[in-house]
This record gives sequence, structure tokens and C-alpha cells, in this order.
Amino acid sequence: MRKVVLEHAAVARWLERETPGPESVLGHVLTTGHGRAWADRWPEPSVLLTETGGNYLLLGEPEAVDPEELRPLVRGFLAAPPELAPVLAAAFPDRVVWDRVVWPRTAAPSAPSSAAGWPRSSARSSRGCGTRTPAP
Repeated sequence: MRKVVLEHAAVARWLERETPGPESVLGHVLTTGHGRAWADRWPEPSVLLTETGGNYLLLGEPEAVDPEELRPLVRGFLAAPPELAPVLAAAFPDRVVWDRVVWPRTAAPSAPSSAAGWPRSSARSSRGCGTRTPAP
């Protein structure tokens, strides 16, 4: 696998299936530019590994992944679809499976409210830097 710079057209098919949680690493790296990506070939990869903040996502065709090439690239949490499980077992025989729970928000977030009696401004009190005092 070789390091690549992501382009939307090359990874669009995987973005269509992205869900909240560990599977959102690809979208994060593509959108923010923070992270890294590797592919077996470019610009039409059959396998893609993306990483941001020690979280990795492996996508693609199992036969396109060489476990020996994958092993030195991953140092953290790795998410992958079930069809890649045999590849992960070969690349990381001592791996620990850690199921993650993702609770997606179903309603729009509400606006934050101020605590009763406390001002919403960031005015500083004379008693100390950054201290808030109750409204009179």
C-alpha cells in the first residue's frame, strides 16, 4: 500500500455508505485534511486505509489487502467491515476485538440555555479572572 492524498471522486463509493462512529474516519480525513490515507493503487483503489487520531478504517476488497503490508501501518484502533475479518486475523493474530457502541442523535440539537440566575455573557467578576457571579 502506498500513501495517497484523498480525492472525493476516488472514494465516493465508500462515502455513500458511511455511518456515524468509527466508520466516519474516511469522511473526516477527506473533509478536514487531518489524517492519512493509503491505497493499493490510485486513483481507483480496491482497498483503502485511512487514519486520524489513532483511529483507522480499512475498506475494500479482502483479496486486495496484503496482511504483511497492513501490519506496520496500523498503530491504534482499527474498524473494518466483517468481510475483512480474515485479513485482520492474518495481519494481527494477537488483536483484541473491542466492540464500540455508537448512539446517533435522532433529534436536532437544542440551543444551550443558561443556568438559572447566571449571566450568559463572558463578563469577568472583580473576584478573579474568569469567575462568574450570579445575576443580581
